[in-house]
Amino acid sequence: MAKIHNYTNDSLITGSDKVLGSSYDNGIYSTRNYSMSSLASYFTSYLNQNGVGYDLSALSSSVTTNTSSIATANQSLTTNTTNIGANSTFSTNLASSFGTTNATGTITSLAQSFADLVLTTTASDRFATSSYATNLAASVGTYNADGTLSALSEAFANSVMTATTDATFATSTFVNNLGSSFGTVASNGTITLSEAFANSVLSTTTQANFASTTYVNNMAASFGTIASDGTLSLNSAFADAVMALETGPATATASSVTTLGTTVGQNTTSVNTNTASINGVTGKYGVTIDSNGGLTGFELLGGGGASDFIVTANKFKIYSSNGALNPFTVITDGSSSKVQINGSLNVSDTVVIQGTGDFTAGDGSINDVNGRPTALLMKAGAVANDAGSVCLEMQSAQRWHHVIKTTGGTDGSGNFDLNAEYRLGKSLVAGDEGDNFSKIMMKLNGAGLIIPNQSANSVTPSADYASGMNIIFNENSGSRTADSGRLHVSEYYKTFFLDIPSSTPTTGTYANKSFVIRKYVAANPSSTPPTPAYDTSVVWFDNSNDSLHIDGACNATAFNTTSDYRLKEDYQSFNGLDIIDDINVYDFKWKDKVNKIGKRAYGVKAHELDAVVTSAVTGEKDATGMQTVDYSKLVPILIKSIQELKAEIEILKG
Repeated sequence: MAKIHNYTNDSLITGSDKVLGSSYDNGIYSTRNYSMSSLASYFTSYLNQNGVGYDLSALSSSVTTNTSSIATANQSLTTNTTNIGANSTFSTNLASSFGTTNATGTITSLAQSFADLVLTTTASDRFATSSYATNLAASVGTYNADGTLSALSEAFANSVMTATTDATFATSTFVNNLGSSFGTVASNGTITLSEAFANSVLSTTTQANFASTTYVNNMAASFGTIASDGTLSLNSAFADAVMALETGPATATASSVTTLGTTVGQNTTSVNTNTASINGVTGKYGVTIDSNGGLTGFELLGGGGASDFIVTANKFKIYSSNGALNPFTVITDGSSSKVQINGSLNVSDTVVIQGTGDFTAGDGSINDVNGRPTALLMKAGAVANDAGSVCLEMQSAQRWHHVIKTTGGTDGSGNFDLNAEYRLGKSLVAGDEGDNFSKIMMKLNGAGLIIPNQSANSVTPSADYASGMNIIFNENSGSRTADSGRLHVSEYYKTFFLDIPSSTPTTGTYANKSFVIRKYVAANPSSTPPTPAYDTSVVWFDNSNDSLHIDGACNATAFNTTSDYRLKEDYQSFNGLDIIDDINVYDFKWKDKVNKIGKRAYGVKAHELDAVVTSAVTGEKDATGMQTVDYSKLVPILIKSIQELKAEIEILKG
């Protein structure tokens, strides 16, 4: 086949015209000229497109045949279109008979007419008309719009209860009659039993577990007197009857005891000789008697188990062999019950004085019913492994303790040294709790009262006041408040702190005074008039303006007033002489000041100076506290006045 290299559409082309092309033979293209007629002949028989060959003659025949088929199909489409139109109308009408449909043909709502038609046409006994259902529902009670029963009608309920033959139900008359037989029936069905019903039950029962009131009262009267709460007090007649009938070896009549006592007194030697056999009788009692017939021992054996030793007496005393009273007496005379020790109490180990709790069990049960600790321990070497100390310890159920530790001995110089410590902390009971500690709060020795530092309690010195030692006033919890005061020497800051209250009263003798040093002034009956003893404030801190006051002379090598330029601004000039002219100065006598009464001095009236140099005056006229004057505030004015006078003198000299 020739490969056409170029082609031009030309209306003058004829079959004799040639085109340049190439022919492919055995893998080689050969260039040559081809006539249009030969090309037309070739394409008529065979056409190659995209590698596929087509026979144009055959294609032409197929096109003719297909055209005829298309015409036939077109006629069928016309017929089908007509049928589809008819079917669409039918479908639309059918859907509207059911109700409303969406674009996909799904019924979205059922038509009431269709539903009514279905219900009126059906012959199934599973459905009922609305009137039938409404009438039936009305017979039962009242219904909500969704068919839920909201209230059952009384008539229907009565009809059900009347018609039923079930034995599990009863009429209201029957129930009311039955309830009234028992007693009173409340609206909620609660029954309060009547006395008649209770009496009927007790009089009818044949159960041996119950007895009549008469029987019980008669039997109780045989024993003694019964209180309203059923408590029995035995009478002597019943007790005597019991003792008269007792034949056991554990009891004896009064006459038998008296006879036994006489026999024992007359036969002390034989009793004493047989003490071994008497005392060895298990579950019995034994006595030992001296050569003078005195009872020297009494023992009650409990048969190998626990036993009680009881002595009924107002006093129980222990005598030594020479007849001297041992320093131990138990007194129980009805007015008092106590154990009296008339001499020394010597112990070799820890002494525990406690209540009913079991301290040794370590279960914390050593508090009374009010939660108060009931254990007081006296120990040797109980704190800080100090074997040379003696301690008095009071311990709570949670092992918190108060300890007073005392030591004494001779120091390296031969001087006897005494020391007492008051500690707070937590004790070891079982010995392995691991959280025990004991902090020294206060020490007392020959040097005086000592408040220890933080290092004494193995605490690293810090700025935390709580870890140091303080003396706190007017605050029981130890907190710092506006009403409390505190003394504290900080091991961390190496500073003595005096913390004073800030909520001082504004009226009264000590108005606005949060810190006062007072001096006692003795009475002077010889003065005119006589003066009683009193306390006077010589130094105090005024809380209203944070100022320190000294009533009297204050001697010092220097008084420095803060005057740094970095604290000042808005410098202005002033006329010192004009200010000085406005200040009234007086020669006066003191009326009521310690060591100053009757003495004269020079000065100003504070309220007058306040009108001229306000910064030099503190307080208000006729207020509770006295007004004060800072005369140092007048020095700059005096300096300025001297400068002005000097300038005037220089002018006059000129």
